[in-house]
Amino acid sequence: MEAALRAMSICFLLNLLSPLRPEEQPWLATVTRSLAQHLCYIEANIEFSHLLTSNHYLSDIVGLYSLSMFLDGDGMAARRRKYRSESKLKWHGRCTKTVGITRPPLDTRCWSRSFLQPLSC
Repeated sequence: MEAALRAMSICFLLNLLSPLRPEEQPWLATVTRSLAQHLCYIEANIEFSHLLTSNHYLSDIVGLYSLSMFLDGDGMAARRRKYRSESKLKWHGRCTKTVGITRPPLDTRCWSRSFLQPLSC
């Protein structure tokens, strides 16, 4: 989550700073490499749980999608499609059914179609 939020903040900062001067291009290349490393780190460390809905997972997916929009290069369009489909997970069992045990809801909301469209359970 923290890496995703940091990466999105850097993307927004770069957007505010643009256009960069020619002498700032080496710095931009360094920052862009760092953003690519953030993308790989987030992909390898998705914070997902079948037990609870999580703002950590939401931040990871939105961060990955934002990075794939910001970064150019091979495979970014395919990554965007993947992240878009992952964000459309549908929670079943009133968001509480796990391993044959139904617990009372910890949260009165579950996520359906998209994490951006919360629905009442």
